Amino acid sequence: MDGGRRLIRRRQKRLDIEIDFKTGGRFACPECGKADCPVHDTVKKTWRHLNFFQHQAFLHARVPRIDCPDHGVRLVALPWARPGSGFTLLLEAFVMTLVKGMPVAAAARLVGEHDTRLWRVIQHYVDDAVTRMDLADLRRVAIDETAARRGQNYISLFVDIDARKVVYVTEGKDADTVARFAEHVDDHNSDASRIKEVCIDMSCRSPNYAERIGSVALLSQYCSALCEHLLRSIRHSLPLTMPRGKRAGDHSAGNAFSCPGCTA
Repeated sequence: MDGGRRLIRRRQKRLDIEIDFKTGGRFACPECGKADCPVHDTVKKTWRHLNFFQHQAFLHARVPRIDCPDHGVRLVALPWARPGSGFTLLLEAFVMTLVKGMPVAAAARLVGEHDTRLWRVIQHYVDDAVTRMDLADLRRVAIDETAARRGQNYISLFVDIDARKVVYVTEGKDADTVARFAEHVDDHNSDASRIKEVCIDMSCRSPNYAERIGSVALLSQYCSALCEHLLRSIRHSLPLTMPRGKRAGDHSAGNAFSCPGCTA
C-alpha cells in the first residue's frame, strides 16, 4: 500500500494521514499466504497513531478484502496495526511502556484516550504473554496476597523467585488459589511437583497451601515473629547496668554502660 494525502488541522490539533493502494493491486491471503489474490472490495478504517509534536495523528486507509481461491474473501493483514485494534502497533507499544510505571488512568490522560481502550490493549498483550509462558524452569515460588480494593477483595500473586517476575495472579487468598496455580503450571510446560521451595507470607492456613503443591513452606511472618520474641527474651535476660543519674532510654553520646557479664 502507498502513502497518500496528509492533512494537518491546526485548530483541532490533529494530523490525518490517508493511505491507499494502486488500482489493480493484488495482495497475499492472510490465511495461507497465497500471493497475487485479486481485490474483492475495500473497508475504510482509522487508527490512532503516535502524536506528531502537539498534534494527535490518525491513519486512514481503504483496507482491501481479497478473494482467495482456498479461503474465500479475507481482510488483508496490515504491517502497522493488528486486527481489531483502533491503535497502531507503535502507539500500543508506547501504551504498554507507560503502564509499566504508572496507573492506567494516568497513562490514558497522557495519551488522550479513555482508559477502557487502554485496558483492551493491555488485556490483549497480557493474554498473549500468558499463553506463551514457559514455566519449565520454575523451582522456587513466593506467594502473597494483596487487597484489590477496599474491603475483603483479595488477589494472590505467585512470583518466580529466581526469574524475579510474576507468573500467576488470581482472585482470592484461600487454598483454592494454589490449586488454580498448580493447574496453571501444568498447562505451561511444567509440573507443580517440580517446585521445591515456596515462600508464603499469608495466614495460619499457609501449611495447607504447601501441601497442595507438595513443597516446603517458608512462613516469613512467623519466622519474623519468632525472631522478635527471641530477641526480646535476650534483652530481658541481659539487662544493662546504667550509671546513676541517667534516665532509662537516654542513649545520647557520652553515656557509658557496663556489661553485667564482665568488668568491661
